[in-house]
Amino acid sequence: MAVHVVRSGENLWSIAKTYGVSIKSIVDVNGLPSTSLIIPGLALYIPDQQPIIRYYQIKAGDTLWRLALQFRTSVSSIVSANPGLDPNRLYIGQNINIPSPVKHSFPHLDSSYLAPLKPF
Repeated sequence: MAVHVVRSGENLWSIAKTYGVSIKSIVDVNGLPSTSLIIPGLALYIPDQQPIIRYYQIKAGDTLWRLALQFRTSVSSIVSANPGLDPNRLYIGQNINIPSPVKHSFPHLDSSYLAPLKPF
């Protein structure tokens, strides 16, 4: 995963085109509340073009919806990555694949922690 520092005059469309990723993937990975809320100096995580496949063992209370939120993916992507998986019958200890656009999980990171960096 790359980090891109927004420069004056850039927008999400130009940044996404530069890296060959979708605007939605940048918004999702960074937890941006809007596609128009970027400012010069803001550091953005740029997801890899191909999703990373994580191996995950189901724990008590897990649902596909919660896992999709945690790993910034969708329920349909998880189901597609696990042929034969019954999304209504997860069991503790079950191993599944989770495609995710991020290499690392940052559960404590949300948009309130994103701040502009000083230019070099």
